[in-house]
Amino acid sequence: GLVATYFVWQRLPSTFLPVEDQGYFFVVIQLPDGASLERTDAVAQKTRDILQNTPGVDIVGSISGLNFLT
Repeated sequence: GLVATYFVWQRLPSTFLPVEDQGYFFVVIQLPDGASLERTDAVAQKTRDILQNTPGVDIVGSISGLNFLT
């Protein structure tokens, strides 16, 4: 049992999060209650434009009308 435990322990990651950079991030835009979907889309488009013109950024996408944090 002790030998098996050692081999399993060797294969487990030593940190909670991977050390390597995954190369992506999320931005959440939250407008005031009652803001229309059209206004939200306009703000998202401005944000996409800024990100797409940022050196090192390859792909930008957005989804309006959903809250991924709740």
